[in-house]
Amino acid sequence: MVLPARCLPNVWKEFAALQAANLDGSARREHQWGDRFQVFTWVNHILYTYQDRGGQTHTIPVHVVQCEETWTDAQGKSQHRVWAWISSQPLTSANGVARCKRGARHRWDIESTFLVQKQHGGHYEHAFSYDWQAMKAWHYLMQLAH
Repeated sequence: MVLPARCLPNVWKEFAALQAANLDGSARREHQWGDRFQVFTWVNHILYTYQDRGGQTHTIPVHVVQCEETWTDAQGKSQHRVWAWISSQPLTSANGVARCKRGARHRWDIESTFLVQKQHGGHYEHAFSYDWQAMKAWHYLMQLAH
């Protein structure tokens, strides 16, 4: 799940504190992906507390991974982006990069496809029918056409 910088401020605060305490670098991995240099850092078992709709308080562990990317664009300018995700499973040096690349980035590709279908002529956000079977057929036809 994507973790925007403006969401879950307590999780971000805990992530920053625990990330800074990782002096041995065991929760850090550098990676070259095409022309992009990436630095992955992660913190496991951050306790997140929330209230459900009934007012009951729950505390769950979340695992956060952050990717800082730097690259030079086509105009020769240096670019820098930071991405972060929450995982329900603990992260390690062996699985952190793969989860970000195959899971989180793949999700972005899927969402980009839907964005094209919505805003570039497909009018995908409109309900052309209230019949469920017709809507499923419309969805499959849109996927084939794209």
